[in-house]
Amino acid sequence: MKYLFLLVLASVIFSTAFSIRQTKQERLSYPCLAGFAAACLAAIADIAGAMKGTPFRGAFLLMGIVAALEFLLIKKKAAEPKVVSRISKAALIAMVLELSLFQLPSLPTVFIGKYKPTRLPLAAAEITGDGYDGIDENGFVKMKGNCSVHFGYKDLNIPVGSIHADIGFDNSTESVENWTDIRDETVKNLRDNVASGRIVRGVNSTSYIPCSLSGNVSQMDIEFRCNGDNGSAVVRSITLNSPIPFEVSFIRYFIIAGLAALTILIAGSAAMTKSVSERKHSFRLWITEVTIAAMTIALLVAMVKAPGGRRERILHVGRRRPDDNAACGCI
Repeated sequence: MKYLFLLVLASVIFSTAFSIRQTKQERLSYPCLAGFAAACLAAIADIAGAMKGTPFRGAFLLMGIVAALEFLLIKKKAAEPKVVSRISKAALIAMVLELSLFQLPSLPTVFIGKYKPTRLPLAAAEITGDGYDGIDENGFVKMKGNCSVHFGYKDLNIPVGSIHADIGFDNSTESVENWTDIRDETVKNLRDNVASGRIVRGVNSTSYIPCSLSGNVSQMDIEFRCNGDNGSAVVRSITLNSPIPFEVSFIRYFIIAGLAALTILIAGSAAMTKSVSERKHSFRLWITEVTIAAMTIALLVAMVKAPGGRRERILHVGRRRPDDNAACGCI
């Protein structure tokens, strides 16, 4: 699947690049049309669910949307060739940024071959902790609320780029905390809290914890803490080097591309060469558009950053590992 992703990405980039070079031509060459068509077909497959279960869900849809936008822009190129070419570049660069820079946590486990998915048998772990509540009929490890369960693994000797925990929640449990102590080739003892995160019920992306380590990992202690005094959860599986899915944000893409396009339109418009008194209507329109864009961005940022919002519930920033005995009320 990664080769298909790279092929579609390359087709959109090269089709856009060649179409931009066609000065004042509305008709696209057949290779450009084929590249845009391939991206649109991949987007349709993404919408239909063909990419479900792969790390690239949403990425093909974004590339298809960009391909369609580029095709429509080319049709308007004869009127304002310079402006349209700049907007095409802005849309393309925003897409490349979204699928590369903003997906950095996913890239190692998706594209680097040394990270082979390895499922750790729960039965092979040394399981300790006050939160351990036995093993159910399916072989899943049960956890009690507000106490920790530790899974100890030795003699792994493999590179680790991610940890994926498949957790089952009861109705009263919203999240499970995770801390992982790891020993790699650079140290003799376990390093505390090398990787950590909060696994939120219903948010699949939070079950993947990226790791940045030196060399092979020989020993690992994975701790889970079920939040809530009366809650419970089960650990279904633990997998190392599971590819971290892309988290494509269409809002982020359109904000970046929209701001760039708006700036280009304002700077490159013929109205900017006239005085305000000559083009009063145009300048009022620009001011209105800039105001609407600024208010929209402010609203989106407020929704993401607001207390109790999605970002606050998912991110695990600055959270300290609690004392096991104190948290369980065992002192």
